[in-house]
Amino acid sequence: MSSVTQKEYVLPSDVVILSASDLEGRITEMNEGFIVASGYTKEELVGQPHSLLRHPDMPKEAFEDLWTTIKSGRPWFGIVKNRRKNGDHYWVAANISAVYEQHQIVGFVSVRYPATREQINAAERLYTDVNAGRARIPRTKVALPWEAHILSSMAIFTIATPTIFRLLDIHLALWIESSISAFSLGVTGYMIYNLFKLEKPSEKLYRSVLAMANGQYKEPITGHDPWSNMVNMVRTRVAERAAWQYDADRETAIMTAAMNAASTMLMVIDSHYNVRSMNESLIRFLKDNETALKKELPNLNIAKLCDHGSYDMLTRDPERRRQTIASMTEAVVSEKELAGLILRVTFVPIIQSGERLGTVIEWADRTNDARIEKQIQQVVQDVNEGIFNQRVQIGNAAGFHRSAGDQVNKLTENLANFTKVISHSAGEMAFSRLSTGLTGDYSGTYRSIQNAFNLSIRNLNEVLGQVQFTSNQVSSAMGQLSEDVHNFSEQTQQQLKAVQETSASMTDMLHAVKENAAHVRETDSLTKGVHDKVEESSQVMAQAQQAMQAIQASGQKIGDIVVLIDSIAFQTNLLALNAAVEA
Repeated sequence: MSSVTQKEYVLPSDVVILSASDLEGRITEMNEGFIVASGYTKEELVGQPHSLLRHPDMPKEAFEDLWTTIKSGRPWFGIVKNRRKNGDHYWVAANISAVYEQHQIVGFVSVRYPATREQINAAERLYTDVNAGRARIPRTKVALPWEAHILSSMAIFTIATPTIFRLLDIHLALWIESSISAFSLGVTGYMIYNLFKLEKPSEKLYRSVLAMANGQYKEPITGHDPWSNMVNMVRTRVAERAAWQYDADRETAIMTAAMNAASTMLMVIDSHYNVRSMNESLIRFLKDNETALKKELPNLNIAKLCDHGSYDMLTRDPERRRQTIASMTEAVVSEKELAGLILRVTFVPIIQSGERLGTVIEWADRTNDARIEKQIQQVVQDVNEGIFNQRVQIGNAAGFHRSAGDQVNKLTENLANFTKVISHSAGEMAFSRLSTGLTGDYSGTYRSIQNAFNLSIRNLNEVLGQVQFTSNQVSSAMGQLSEDVHNFSEQTQQQLKAVQETSASMTDMLHAVKENAAHVRETDSLTKGVHDKVEESSQVMAQAQQAMQAIQASGQKIGDIVVLIDSIAFQTNLLALNAAVEA
């Protein structure tokens, strides 16, 4: 509990504060007004003593008078300063009465209203004086005035005295008996007057009862006679019902405000299918579509429907609809098309103690939503088929369907843009233009595809660079090899020609030698020395012939080598051409 702030919490003027307690003053029940005024929650209040709300400025004598009065069965009225949970205070005009069961007090009920400023000012002055010892709390009278008791006792005594004296055979003087009889008659007349007052209430009490009957029960009925006490008790119990009605009215106001603030369209019908309540959304919907609805519902009269008209106006087959509603034991949702509108209607039966009290009907106009759903399905189907030129026409859609349409449009736009970029880059690759990859700021899977695509282009550029470099190297080497082979072939052909010329010369020389040998043989007889010389020359010529034959064989081998080299050069050029083509 917070400390006292001395800051006043001003209660709403229409609030009614109700609480009930047991014989020990522990809170057993309360209404919403009590909870709001106290600042506590219901869980914090149940079972707690009423002293939880006691403000230290309240004199203890006031609560002593309160408990003395209500425990005697009399109602109590007073101006009370209560403390809230946060330390602030509020003033109430409290009416407290006992609750009876079988003529026994079983608890107490307290009904409080906001105190007027005059009541607060007077109470503050009184409580300040009482706490300072300058005044005393006025006590609530709980019985008849004291003189009534004395006079009643004396009347009984004076009536019984003559009879007692006669029985005792005591004789009194005549004037004494006359005085006793006169006094007895006076007291008896006063008692009859009091009984008459009990039998017939005073004019003031009568006016108070009439005021209470007219709903004016905040002010207590003055007087402490039995009639006033009983009427005050009734007034407190009537105020108790008013307190609960205050809560019910607040809940009704909250529900009405909630229904009118709801975007959905709500209607409540009773067990006789008469409209008990409609929110603003439904009324506005019916008025906006009145012309179209009347084409299919000719009995529709919106003004009459709002004035507790029959629900039958809103259905083509009233009897069948009534049977359907009567058979419902739980919420039922249906969707139908009416006057070109697609409506979803939810029926919730109101059942208490097995009795059907009515039905809550919720109307939802799904015309735009259904249109959006159909467009979304078509756009998604087109996207699955690779068509990206369709978009959802959102129009005046709201909530989920507007958000869903926006998201589908964004998704389609992103897919269209991304596939367009990929198609362009793939076309560039087809024409060997690999200078750029996918550009743009992407995320998620798009970014992964972008990274993989760009990495492929970079790797392909590197491979083609290496192939081009290797091709250049091979082409250069093949050109050098071809040149060397050509030079070698020319040199070999020159050597072959020289050898062939040498061979021809040697053949001519051999022929000449043979002729000389013939001449030598013919001249063998010339001289032996010449013969010997010829023999030596013959041997020399034979050796020369062998040498020429060896040279001729070597020339033939050189020719074979040249042919082989030409073949190798041809094959090498062919391989180089294939490599260049493959590159």
